Amino acid sequence: MNRQQRRLNKKKATKQNKNIAPMTIEDAQKNALLKQGMELGSELVDLKKYDEAEALFKGLLEHAPGLTILYYNLGTIEVERRNSEKAMQYFRKGVTINPNDSACLSGLGFQMIENGDIKTGLHYCKKAVEAQESLQNLGIYALALNRMGNFEESRKVMERVLELDPTDTHSFVGIAQSNKLAADDPILQKMLDAFEKREEIYESEEERARLGFALGKVYHDLKEYDKAFEYYADGNKNRGKKYLMHGNSVGNYIKRVQQIFTKDIYQQFEGQGYRSEKPIFLVGMPRSGTTLTEQIISSHPDVFGAGELRVMQNAVIDPDNTEDIAARATKDIDIDQDLIESLSEEKLKKIGKAYVDYLDKIAPKAKRVTDKMPFNFYRIGLIKLALPDAKIIYCRRNPMDIGLSVYRQNFMEDFFWAYDLKRIGQTLQSFDQIMNYWLDMLGDDILISDYESLVANPEEESRRLIDFCELEWDDACLTPHKTKRNIQTASFAQVRAPINTKSVEGWRKYEKGLKPLADMLDVK
Repeated sequence: MNRQQRRLNKKKATKQNKNIAPMTIEDAQKNALLKQGMELGSELVDLKKYDEAEALFKGLLEHAPGLTILYYNLGTIEVERRNSEKAMQYFRKGVTINPNDSACLSGLGFQMIENGDIKTGLHYCKKAVEAQESLQNLGIYALALNRMGNFEESRKVMERVLELDPTDTHSFVGIAQSNKLAADDPILQKMLDAFEKREEIYESEEERARLGFALGKVYHDLKEYDKAFEYYADGNKNRGKKYLMHGNSVGNYIKRVQQIFTKDIYQQFEGQGYRSEKPIFLVGMPRSGTTLTEQIISSHPDVFGAGELRVMQNAVIDPDNTEDIAARATKDIDIDQDLIESLSEEKLKKIGKAYVDYLDKIAPKAKRVTDKMPFNFYRIGLIKLALPDAKIIYCRRNPMDIGLSVYRQNFMEDFFWAYDLKRIGQTLQSFDQIMNYWLDMLGDDILISDYESLVANPEEESRRLIDFCELEWDDACLTPHKTKRNIQTASFAQVRAPINTKSVEGWRKYEKGLKPLADMLDVK
């Protein structure tokens, strides 16, 4: 739930309270307090003080049990916590009270899509738009259609958004990502007009960043690469301003992991974890081919593609807390000296079982489940201790192509290192160090899948992937672009196209602008 959506939620809450007709002085006072309470709750959510906001909204429910916006607000808190099931419970309650509550319909629909119930989810998103054609509902419906690969219908919805708000940057990004615009496309002219007046139109650097990335993508498709790079650079400059104080924390953490998770530690606990062949971990830098690899493997009828799960991270941090194991982790660092000192056969089994129990919950019938959280590369050694039978596939790609793809990408996540070529280079170097460390420690327990080989020889490499996962071959794995599943990452448009080699050595088109990165990586 982004800040724009929360801002729309506050407006909705205010409007709904204004519609409560005060019949008495007592009612007027009550309505005023409700309005103040919801505004305060929304501010608490903005500040990520979710516990305080939750307590406030639940308190307001005692005085206004039929006010569905409160159920919507409670649901959005659970979305922020990555607790989809609880979120859907609140949204369903709101829809039960008022079947035409557009916010609850939209929230419920999108969460259903996130959890794989695509048909029902799209139905609720569409009903939300029919109930109220708001920017929020239209935007969520368009995003859902984009995720499912229905780009033509999604564009129509986003064009409607732009009729209501000609400067909506979410729609600019959505249309640019899923379409190739011609030079005379009226949407491109709207983008250029907005870019010229961006300092006047957009209050936030985030909105200006989105516009830069959108225009970069358009000119990339038009093969005007120098112009595209200028827009990408503008987007990265605006996005990166909030991360100026970050140092090379990725590299520092990787060094720390190597210092404390030694080969002696691994040998001491090897084979003592929880036995299950269900997990398949796909690791690698963002934009290294993890989404394509998952799409190939999950096209197999015995495999469920779970996308990027935070579950292993949370299981490491607190293996006893399985109720909210899919929720957002409370801290970023999980492998530290305290963890190493507390390792035992019992703890490793707990970590592994907590993870597999979650996989059984989301995909009870699947023989295998893929988890493509890229940053599981931090904890590969620990994963093999907690889950000795898990499959680990290392998605490897030309680092210059990764660097370009990262720099071009309008990430939704807080990748503080992704908006500066020097930091991207530092992170790529650190990543290479940790992967060489794990390969030396684990050897053939890690399968290396090179992106360049995969797109050049898709059948041979796909068969190798399926064989490593100890599954019988299925021809569906040769046409992963036909597999209908919700793609939640930045690659949602690319994986809808047949496998191709178009992006191999793509960085050469931007060689001039990428010189600082090439110099860091000593690439000629």
